[in-house]
Amino acid sequence: MCKRQKIQYRCGHQVYSGGIEYCSKAKKGAGGKRIRCDHQRTTTMRSSGDVCGKSSCQLSILRGKWDCCKCNECGNKFPLCDRGSCNHEVCGQCRAARS
Repeated sequence: MCKRQKIQYRCGHQVYSGGIEYCSKAKKGAGGKRIRCDHQRTTTMRSSGDVCGKSSCQLSILRGKWDCCKCNECGNKFPLCDRGSCNHEVCGQCRAARS
């Protein structure tokens, strides 16, 4: 079984970590490039407490901590507001937490 690992960030985004571990059933393509077998698996290597840092990630734009524009809950660290009844996901109207 060929394997691939990834990192899960706090913001929900994922990135592959390292290369593919090919098994003995992996084949080689016409150009000599290896091709994964039919029984490939991707596993989450580790969860990261960080945000991904992508310019398109709203949680990264707000430096990983935000105040909800809907209910004013302060210091949220994940994409969904901490106040259970709010159910708001971080958006462009939310602002970076002050502390």
